[in-house]
Amino acid sequence: MGKEILSIFCPACGAPAKFDIVHQIYRCGYCGGKVKIEDARKEKIEFQKNQSQRIKKSAKNFKMSTTSCSGYGATLVFEKNEALSNCA
Repeated sequence: MGKEILSIFCPACGAPAKFDIVHQIYRCGYCGGKVKIEDARKEKIEFQKNQSQRIKKSAKNFKMSTTSCSGYGATLVFEKNEALSNCA
């Protein structure tokens, strides 16, 4: 199962950690593990960087084509080998 961008997980047991507004820390409801805000922020940045790299890598596998619609002048981008019957 992939991680969600806004989910923070306990480093000790892997369970979701909830934000404790009083103590300004993420706390695990199962084992009591703690995650500092700075650590959660670093994890989020690393997650976003990995997602960006994964998207760029997978985008290279999709060959795209473009065409222009004479009816309203839009440029359409679609995956190569797909066909368009008409534009609206």
